[in-house]
Amino acid sequence: PTPRRDLHKFRDKNVQMWTSNLLPLETDLHAGFRAFLEHSLGTAARVEGYPRWGCKEIDWWTQDVALIRHLWPEARILFLTRCIQATFKSGCSMGWLKGEHRREQFVDQWYRMCANLVALKPHLSARERHIRDEEVNDQVLAEIAPWCDLPPPKVSLEMIQFPREPVP
Repeated sequence: PTPRRDLHKFRDKNVQMWTSNLLPLETDLHAGFRAFLEHSLGTAARVEGYPRWGCKEIDWWTQDVALIRHLWPEARILFLTRCIQATFKSGCSMGWLKGEHRREQFVDQWYRMCANLVALKPHLSARERHIRDEEVNDQVLAEIAPWCDLPPPKVSLEMIQFPREPVP
C-alpha cells in the first residue's frame, strides 16, 4: 500500500513533532481487527472441533456490516429478527426492561435497529439473508442449513416444546 501523508510527515519531523503519533495504515488496521476477532471468537470454536465461528448480535449498524463484509467477504450473514411485541415480552421476562426509562430506551433502540435493517435490506448479497423468527419452521431450517454449509438439522422443531408468539 502507498504510505499515507501522515507517514511522510512523521518520517520528516520524527521526534520534532509536538506529539509523535502515527495512525496505522487502513490495511494494517483491518488485518489487526480480523486477527483479533478470529482469535477471540474463533479459538473456542476450533478447540471444540468447529471449523467456523459466528456471533449473535442484536444491534447491527450498517458500518458494522460493511466491516464484516470487508474482512470476511466469504462470510454468511443471517439477519434474524423478531416482532417488537415478542422481543419486548422477552426483555420484560428477563428483567432487562424494568422502569419506564428502560422501556423508552427499548423503543428508541428498536426503531433505530429497524431503520438500519431497512437501509441494509436492498443491498443484501447472495451471502446474506433476512428471516423473521416468527417464520422459522422445519422447512426454513432445511433451507438455511445448506446455505450455511451445515448438515441438515437432526431434530424437528415440532419435537421441541416451546411457546411461540403468533405472527401479528
